[in-house]
Amino acid sequence: MTLSRNRLIFALVVVVWAALGVLLPAPTAHADGRSPRSDGLMRQEVSFRGGGGLTLHGTVLSPVTTRTTRARPGIVLVGGSGPGPREEYRQEAESFARAGITTLVYDKRTVGYSTLDRNFGLLAEDALAGVRVLTGRVGVDPRHVGLWGFSEGGWVAPLAAARSSDVAFVITIGGPGHSPLRTQAWHLANRLRHRGITGSYLHAVTGPTAQLMDSTGLFPEGDYDPLPMWERLHRTPVLALWGDHDIQVPPRESARVLQRALAKAGNAHVVIRFLHHTAHNGHRTSDGFDRIGGGPSTEASGWARRPPATWAR
Repeated sequence: MTLSRNRLIFALVVVVWAALGVLLPAPTAHADGRSPRSDGLMRQEVSFRGGGGLTLHGTVLSPVTTRTTRARPGIVLVGGSGPGPREEYRQEAESFARAGITTLVYDKRTVGYSTLDRNFGLLAEDALAGVRVLTGRVGVDPRHVGLWGFSEGGWVAPLAAARSSDVAFVITIGGPGHSPLRTQAWHLANRLRHRGITGSYLHAVTGPTAQLMDSTGLFPEGDYDPLPMWERLHRTPVLALWGDHDIQVPPRESARVLQRALAKAGNAHVVIRFLHHTAHNGHRTSDGFDRIGGGPSTEASGWARRPPATWAR
């Protein structure tokens, strides 16, 4: 088995545990920044310099153990759009840590990021700064630190990986295959149809109006093309997941786009999967429009019961 194959299997292990996350009560932190061990996890508050020198704050989670073990893999969580406090991804972070993976989850920047101010390059630098936090951490294998990107993070994570060979793998869930403008127009059209709005009004809102917003600069990064970054990932193992009821990002169309881009890159270490009856974030849903938070998919539970070597088949 080659090193790349090992990395691919590891990436699959990581994402399955993310999908299987169980929401647990938040423990109370001690004064030294470490949390109680009643749930089997150790938490350490950290601060680090992100893009442009901005100080970011996060938490490193790892399993509590009294045994001497080999260095663990690591993962940095790159969140979706919005202000993105780390609490939004506590479930995923705890799940990764329980799987034996040292995990960094951090508060998204509020400087240089807003509705009218967005720079994916800056967010990618933040993610790479997080990778450096883990690669320099005692007990973490610096060769096995990767990125997990959700939604908007599906644009940011491959951009970061294309900039640095320190990123050992990339995992996305709900990652878009098209530009933000095209993706948002698709999402808006779904919302309007769900409310019974069709015809010329729907076309005007998702067509000319969207183009007007883009031309006036009201939609930052609206024309960002993710394909060149994917095409630069020649050997980096990639696992891309979508909920089959995703109404925010076109799942199968995005999958085809990513598959073509990675094939063009000559990347043979790619796994693409769809989670049945799940929404944008991989949680159960009836139609994608109900409130997200119904729990992880049972399909992911089935994957966890299979030997890891069979997941890519």
